[in-house]
Amino acid sequence: MAKHQRDSKKETIITAAEEEFKQKGYDGARMMEIANRAGVGHPLLHYHFSNKKKLFQHVIRRKFNILSQSMLVFLDETDIDILEIIKSMVIRHFDFVQQHGDYIRMVVNEFEKNPELIDEIKPAVVEQLMQTSDKLQKKLDEAASAGKICPIKASDLLLDIVSLNMSCIWTTPLLRSATGRTNDCDLIGSRKSENIKMILGRLRPYNNPDIE
Repeated sequence: MAKHQRDSKKETIITAAEEEFKQKGYDGARMMEIANRAGVGHPLLHYHFSNKKKLFQHVIRRKFNILSQSMLVFLDETDIDILEIIKSMVIRHFDFVQQHGDYIRMVVNEFEKNPELIDEIKPAVVEQLMQTSDKLQKKLDEAASAGKICPIKASDLLLDIVSLNMSCIWTTPLLRSATGRTNDCDLIGSRKSENIKMILGRLRPYNNPDIE
């Protein structure tokens, strides 16, 4: 089998695994069922991933990389305003959680039940998070020195974004009931806008009240 064919099959396996894990959790997922979903033989599945744990960990790393790269894509740019970067981060993370909310909830539950699943991939994830956090911190410090924003730790800013966005997406049924708004697109869109305002408002320096 040619390399491009193997790579294509690997992507198909990963997509099938994501659905299997999302629907059945780690314990309920079966390698044979993943192979069936992907339309590949069991030997080819094991050629790419020797066991379920390695496949699950690969899927987690892949999702984290996609999220990390999408949120922090502008950090290497020098001509983009810090507030536009942060606004983009909020939007991209909100959209990611909206699209993958069920999967994220499953992952959180699995890590609570089986913390050993993350032990082997934690160093790589932490290293990548630290690298991106350091880049973000440099941007924040420069903006704070210029009086554009209040000083803030990158870790606190990221936690603010994650907690606000995830709470909005995961409580959508409750918000729908409490507000009487039945149009999810309208409801979620308004929450995204409010989250952007809250995050940017948190950064507003006392001598610069014009940040929107």
